[in-house]
Amino acid sequence: METNDIEGAYARTSTVCICVRLLSTLAERDPWYHRCHTDSDMGRDADERGYPRSESSVQRTLLSGKIHRATVTDADLDYEGSITIDAELLAAAGMLPNELVHVWDITNGGRITTYTLSGEHGSGVVCVNGAAAHIVQRGDLVVIASFAQVDEVEAESWTPRLVFVDSHNRIAATRAERLPEAPSAR
Repeated sequence: METNDIEGAYARTSTVCICVRLLSTLAERDPWYHRCHTDSDMGRDADERGYPRSESSVQRTLLSGKIHRATVTDADLDYEGSITIDAELLAAAGMLPNELVHVWDITNGGRITTYTLSGEHGSGVVCVNGAAAHIVQRGDLVVIASFAQVDEVEAESWTPRLVFVDSHNRIAATRAERLPEAPSAR
């Protein structure tokens, strides 16, 4: 083996060692590393990638909250985007500002996905903002729904927060959804 080959091999080995040391140092600073890699529970509460284990590895996407048959009070095409909702309705449905929601327009069948903004408490405001104002317009009836990821065990007893409103977007009821009655046999 020539001298240049030995020097090259040494340089590559040194570079690999430095990279491993750097990655190890970065991992130790990562909050997940400390949460999942302790001497007492190494591997017990973490999967092979170091992420925390859950009771169930299966996640379900379930309805979390719903505001049913709200009347759109305004549609502002010039705003950047989102849907402004009365803060009282947001809280009753368990929704947060900036939360992803689906808006289903009962009047015209349109569907959009956007995020919430908190409107004035008790105002009844439901304002569709931005490009979605082409689809959902003032006076339309809409359903606003949010969803949550829950593990399979929690899913068995999951209860969404459903809010039913009157024509002025005041809370008329908060209850479980009722199944439609079966058509009577003829």
